[in-house]
Amino acid sequence: MNEENENRIVLLDEEGNEVEFELIVTIEKEGVEYALLLNVEEEEGDMYAFRIDQDEEGDLLIPVEDEDEIIMIQELYDQLAQDEE
Repeated sequence: MNEENENRIVLLDEEGNEVEFELIVTIEKEGVEYALLLNVEEEEGDMYAFRIDQDEEGDLLIPVEDEDEIIMIQELYDQLAQDEE
């Protein structure tokens, strides 16, 4: 399997349709892990933030909807991107 496919995640939308995302990065803050995903079918390139939780079946991706939490994740991502330059 190539690296590109390893970073692909298929999720279901509200209508039960499969949507393919690319995992851009995972970020941890105060014991909470987040994943930033990019919808591979969208041209705009918007990233979507998900909190990574766990249950008995494995990892769960919970969409982040709180505006303050989204801003915090964006700031962490911007800092990470800046550090890599």
